[in-house]
Amino acid sequence: MNLGRLHYQSAISKHAQWIESTSDRSRVEVFCFEAEPVITLGVRATLERDVLTQSNVEILPVDRGGEATYHGPGQLVIFPAVHLPEWNLSVREWVALLLDTTVELLKQNGIPSEWSESKPGVFTKNGKIASVGLKVRGGWSRHGMALNVTGDLKPFSQIRACGVTSASMDQMGRWPNAETDFAEISSQWEKIFRERLTFV
Repeated sequence: MNLGRLHYQSAISKHAQWIESTSDRSRVEVFCFEAEPVITLGVRATLERDVLTQSNVEILPVDRGGEATYHGPGQLVIFPAVHLPEWNLSVREWVALLLDTTVELLKQNGIPSEWSESKPGVFTKNGKIASVGLKVRGGWSRHGMALNVTGDLKPFSQIRACGVTSASMDQMGRWPNAETDFAEISSQWEKIFRERLTFV
């Protein structure tokens, strides 16, 4: 479900409305969107510690795990709606599935990347290219992934991105021959995701 470009809180609401309206816990929906500029603060973030400089970018506390990150034009945000117990997934397995899907997507676009349990997100040799932040309520996964495709990465310098000051960031557009069309990347990601979910 491609939501286009919208306010981050609106995407959270649409995602929640879909979950609350379905009675079939085996159903899976993937919401993809591009957010208006916003700094989100996860449950482990504080305004005083994690926002380093003042700017005109909106600051939005959210109920996902993790610390601070930036969302804005040029970044693909992916909110899967999956009932984890229905698919026999632990939270750790769910995080690994999301990260592995993203690593495979990047691989198919000629971008070597990796993730580890010691640091959140997906990294290339140039820096962090994707982040993950989740909340599980009633068995349903809320929030999800954010993948830097194109756009301005400077706002990341205004925060302690995922708890790291002056974190190096990367994006798909910096790699030759990588896809940068949002519809195509969304389709690629969902295809890999559904294939991997089926074989969980």
